[in-house]
Amino acid sequence: MAGADPYTVVLSGYDGDTLYVEDAARTPYRITEEEFGAAWSGHRKGRHEMVVPTGPAAGDPDVEGALAATAARLTGPVLGNRFDVNFGFSGMEKLAAHLRDTRTKAGWERRFAAPEAFLAGTRRLYACLEREWTAPGATRPLYADFLDLVGRHGAAALFRESAGHWSRLAELARTAGPDPDAAARRALFDAFATLVEHALALERRAVALL
Repeated sequence: MAGADPYTVVLSGYDGDTLYVEDAARTPYRITEEEFGAAWSGHRKGRHEMVVPTGPAAGDPDVEGALAATAARLTGPVLGNRFDVNFGFSGMEKLAAHLRDTRTKAGWERRFAAPEAFLAGTRRLYACLEREWTAPGATRPLYADFLDLVGRHGAAALFRESAGHWSRLAELARTAGPDPDAAARRALFDAFATLVEHALALERRAVALL
């Protein structure tokens, strides 16, 4: 769609003019070079973008650098512009505040009052926490596995506990009725906010350990 974000797939092989594309299915999709070329060039800002794995980097991995980079992005600027407030812990605080906001147009109470908007918002919330731009549990279980591998078990346990809150939030969003009354909608948004706040508290403790 025009204006949509680029969508990443893995080109895993080819046979003549047939390409094999990995996209979360059990087996790769078979498409022609022409079809792939149309999709690959179709997004104006990301036209022909490609990442090619070239094998493992030389030397030992910089584990401490990786931990520091994640902590920095959770606690500080990411892009270096005004949009940074939407990332990391500040973004989580902002989300919780908007979920509880019953007065301003930025609050979910007003922003998602209409049935169509409510359904779109809740389903998108589920997708963003469990399926798109992330791994299940907002990627926290995957990161916890990494932390266990490098011996940071205390932080791993906290991120894994946080993941449970993110997944519960996602499931509430996925199963929300399409048109709840005002009281049910308010209760749902408050439940969302509480889960975000619990996750934030755990992740602050985890980053302090890191």
